[in-house]
Amino acid sequence: MNALYAKILRQNRCFLTPPRLSWTSLFYSLAVALLLALICIPTTDSFVRLVDTPVDLQADSILYLTIYFCGLPFVFGFTMVSSVFRSLGDSMTPLLFLGIASLLNVGLDLFFVLQLEMGVAGAAIATVLSQVFAFFLQIILMIRKMRSYRRDKAPIFSFDTLRRLTTLALPTTSQEVLISLGILLTQVLTNRFGSAVVSAYTAASKTSDFVMLPMISIGAGMTVFCAQNIGAGQVERVQHAFYSLLRITLGFALITALVVVFFPGQLIALFLGSNITPEIFAAGQSYLYVSAFNFFLMAILFPAESLLKGSGDVNMFMGIAITGAVIKLAVAVALIPNFGYHGIWFGIAVGWLCETSLTLLRYRSGKWRSKRLKGL
Repeated sequence: MNALYAKILRQNRCFLTPPRLSWTSLFYSLAVALLLALICIPTTDSFVRLVDTPVDLQADSILYLTIYFCGLPFVFGFTMVSSVFRSLGDSMTPLLFLGIASLLNVGLDLFFVLQLEMGVAGAAIATVLSQVFAFFLQIILMIRKMRSYRRDKAPIFSFDTLRRLTTLALPTTSQEVLISLGILLTQVLTNRFGSAVVSAYTAASKTSDFVMLPMISIGAGMTVFCAQNIGAGQVERVQHAFYSLLRITLGFALITALVVVFFPGQLIALFLGSNITPEIFAAGQSYLYVSAFNFFLMAILFPAESLLKGSGDVNMFMGIAITGAVIKLAVAVALIPNFGYHGIWFGIAVGWLCETSLTLLRYRSGKWRSKRLKGL
């Protein structure tokens, strides 16, 4: 969506003015999120059992997912408004709000889980509240920003704009669905090893997700920068920005990897409190150690794939991402008989490695230079 905004907003077409494009996209995202919430909330119970969630974790899983699904429109809305700001050339505002949401999430986690002892419900409420708070603050700023683009009384919502956006979004949406399916199947494999391994995987995954968020957000800025400069014929500037971004993300990966390696117990306890058994600690520690290696792959992958998206090389990006997801699952299934749940950790790492390698090969080929988004 960031690349789409950047390319559309360079064209002087009345039906795709910034307010109309931005508000149409936001309304569409909120409608889709609301529809998903209405579908998911009543079926959460069945879904949790379908993915082989251990019996002793089913009640907590249902509670967490139900609360999270209630906040789904705010999660979607927060992401979409962040894309609007980045696409208008303002990458600092979404980064600022991401930092606010992340810090608020951690603070509320500590308050609800440790102080009020609300357990899983507290963690879910903390996640939703942080997104709600950041979303409404962003909306206030977005309203003010859109006023400067209003030149007429044209409606801010357009079905024609919605149709064009939907057509352009279909490939990426299909990719995200397939990747999410791969993640779901990985969770199913993990669930079969019992509640201790599931708890360890969940806690360690939260740490990994926390590390990924800044890299993804910085990469989103790269997507917009790339789209704008390739459109202006400034390819060399794109390459310079890419290598500068690599230095930032690799430095961040080094710092977070050291924290993970030296403080695994503290990180697991941050999400599980005092409910840590030796089995949970062993499984969580092993996954965190593998994650430390993955951080360096992410630090290379996210800037590179952001460049591909920004250049309009969407189909290749989609193919690489799907390939990575399939490899993660296939390697995990192949290694589980000999390595147990460690096979899942290794499968995830091999998937990241393959995806990163393929993305770098695509970047080195230079074919992304001649790509353009179609359908505008």
